Formats: sequence, C-alpha cells, structure tokens
Amino acid sequence: MNESELELAPLRLIVALAAHGTVTEAAASLHLSQPAATHQLRRLERQLGVVLVERRGRGVALTAAGRATVARAVRALAELAGLGDDLRALAGLQAGEVRVGGGTTATIHLLPGLIATFRRRWPGVGFFVREAGTPELLAAVAAGELDVGVVGLPAAHRGVAIAPWLDDPVVFIGWPGAPLAGRPFKPARLTDAPFIHASAGSPIRATVEAGLFAAGVAPRTVMALESVEAIKACVAAGLGYAAVSARAAARDLQEGRLVALAPRGLALSRRFGLALREGAAPDAAVRAFLDVLRSPPDAG
Repeated sequence: MNESELELAPLRLIVALAAHGTVTEAAASLHLSQPAATHQLRRLERQLGVVLVERRGRGVALTAAGRATVARAVRALAELAGLGDDLRALAGLQAGEVRVGGGTTATIHLLPGLIATFRRRWPGVGFFVREAGTPELLAAVAAGELDVGVVGLPAAHRGVAIAPWLDDPVVFIGWPGAPLAGRPFKPARLTDAPFIHASAGSPIRATVEAGLFAAGVAPRTVMALESVEAIKACVAAGLGYAAVSARAAARDLQEGRLVALAPRGLALSRRFGLALREGAAPDAAVRAFLDVLRSPPDAG
C-alpha cells in the first residue's frame, strides 16, 4: 500500500468512530450517510490490509490495529490543521508586533536592514527593539518580555534556547596617524600599548582578550566602555587602540575617521546567536521574522 494514497476522509471517519462508538453516530458527526461511512471504513481497511473494527452488540470496537491507526490519524490531522492555520496566518499578517533585542552592533548594524526586509513584505507588523547587554537580553527572553534576542556567544541562561546564527569579524582599529597604523606589525607591538576595551563580561571583550592572550600580548587597558560607539569615538580622539566588530567600524574606516590595524596572525571573530524562550510557541509574525533572520543578506 502506498501511504501517499491515503485520503483524509477515512482518517477523519476512524477518529470519529473511536469517539462515538457506532458507525451511525460517527457518520452523522461528519454529515455522511451510514452506507457512505461504511464504504470509507472498508476502503481504509483494504488499503491498510488490516481489520480496524469489530462489531460489539449495536456498536463497534477498535481492534489493536484500529487503535494504532486512530493514534496516527489524530496526529496527522492535527499537523495538517496546524499547517493550514500557519499558512492562513502568514498570508494574513496584517497586524502584530515582534519584540527583539540585541547589543549595539546588532541593533545599529544588523537588525535595521533585516527589519526593513521583513516590513517590505509585511508592513502591518510593528517592532519593539531593545538595546541591552547579553545578560539583560537573556533575562528578558526568559521572562517573555522579548520574542528574540541577538546575543554574543558563548551565552547561556536557564529557560532559554540559544542557536548559533552568524559570525562577526573583529577588526583592530586606531586613529589616523597612529604609530601602529599603515603597515602590518608583530602583535608584540601591542604590549603596553594603550587599549580601550569593551566592558568586562561582554562577549566581544572575552573574544579579544582570549585572542590577545593566545598571542602572548598584554596591552595596557586605559578605558573600558559599554558602547561600541563610545569606543570608536575615543579611538578616533587618539586615546587608545581597540578591537571592535568590523560591521560597527565599516563606515568610520571608509570615511577615514578610523584606520584598520594589521597585527599579523590576530584574525579574530566572534559569533552571534539567536535566543528564544524554551517551550514558547512563537506566533506567525515571530516565525516569519525568524525566517528572515535565518537567511540574512549579509551573513559573512
């Protein structure tokens, strides 16, 4: 028997039969005549090659094969009903809100373009965007305050599922005319150089410090700032070197406010992840936005 040949009507009938106990009542619940219901039942038994029901007085009882068929039929019909609901919801996304959060790099350099892509297709869906650090974002996702969090990896929080998303290259930056600007250099030259770090505990700081440690380099930390925009401004003012997201520094490098440094062998990259509350059932708008996030235009 080819399973793809099974029709939905007999499956609905066997489920109704399990609920009502007689062919007459099952047929009535589906607006069928009793002969039509009996024909569907016999046809399903022929297709499956088993006996599904046995007569018991005025009613019928399911055989073991019948009970197994009902269990599978219930799941199959539920999945099909859910598919129909999803398609109708996606086709009719005329309203709703997606609540998303991320750090500075995500909220300034990643999410705006992705939200714009989404809203070109579904302009009726609004967005709430929160900028915060990874710990606050994870807590907000766990509490149901945010639907999606874009967080730096590694990260973990009870009640939150985190999946890797995309890589974020890191670039070392200096100010125009800085002593280390202009040509490649040995990482050792960063030792004791003034360095501006992201705040302690942030994923990018962990990435940068791990890379520097592996290279045997210990810059002199002169400042620690929470905002990548503040870090770039301080570097541009000549207060120290830094390592930041290449996406966050791209325009400043292009326009000459900052210069990229080239320490040999210090090619660093961090990774973003998508955080969702465990056990949550995202609505159609959130699912559609996740589809956009999972196929970003700039995932390099």
